[in-house]
Amino acid sequence: MVGAGKLTTTLAAAAASIPRIINDEFLVVTVPQRLVIQHAKLGIVLRCMQVAMVIGVLFRLLTMQVWLKTSTPTALAPLLYTEVGEAGAVQNDNVAHCREVSSYWFKYDEYWGFYPQRCEAMEPGEVSVQWSSEHMFFPTHIMDTTVVKSTGATCGHATREWCNSTKGVLEESASGCSCTTGDEFFAKNPEHQRLGIFHGYEVDTSDGEGTWVMRGKSESPSFWEGPRHDMKDHEGTMVTVILSQAGSPCTVDGRSKWIHKHAQWGIEGTLGEWMLAQA
Repeated sequence: MVGAGKLTTTLAAAAASIPRIINDEFLVVTVPQRLVIQHAKLGIVLRCMQVAMVIGVLFRLLTMQVWLKTSTPTALAPLLYTEVGEAGAVQNDNVAHCREVSSYWFKYDEYWGFYPQRCEAMEPGEVSVQWSSEHMFFPTHIMDTTVVKSTGATCGHATREWCNSTKGVLEESASGCSCTTGDEFFAKNPEHQRLGIFHGYEVDTSDGEGTWVMRGKSESPSFWEGPRHDMKDHEGTMVTVILSQAGSPCTVDGRSKWIHKHAQWGIEGTLGEWMLAQA
């Protein structure tokens, strides 16, 4: 009976406090308090700190360019190729390295030197040597060595005479002989041969995760974007701008900006134009 009496008293007290709680917590209007300290020096310090904070935040935002995100593109499937240059320019003999060949002779030491005897137009398959899709070599000075070997009776007087006429070096042995001849000449006007390129780009804007990638190619009328495993093509073309190492526009085949209309069959010009672009 004593326990029941205490419980009844507690419940009665709680019920009696409900109107007070409602009155104090809900049926009220809260008015914020404001404390104003009238002190000139403190006011100046406060405003200076606020201004400095705003300037600091703005400076950091501007220097970090937080509204921009930079992603570095990578080259996509570059391919170099060559075409035969304009016949009149390639075959022109009235150029210094054909007209005054001996002025290019160079003696390195008593054993070695460079003495081209003429200039000669290269055959289409000899104009360039492609080491890879991204590397092309154009020969300009050729040193050919030819070795003719004869055995038994074929190594006779006629062979010796031919070797002497070609200023070759004759070597004889019990089994036969060999004649080694050398030929040295300039490639005729390699700067007028034509060099072209197809190229593209890929950029991952998802920090290497592959969730959003963009691709474009110079020869394509479309570009691709989306997750790496599910990219979609969209109408839009790539623009190629040819710049010098200093960043100024360079002209190749009459233009420095190549849009799809001009680049779909390759961005092409003479080797000399490409070399000037990289000067």
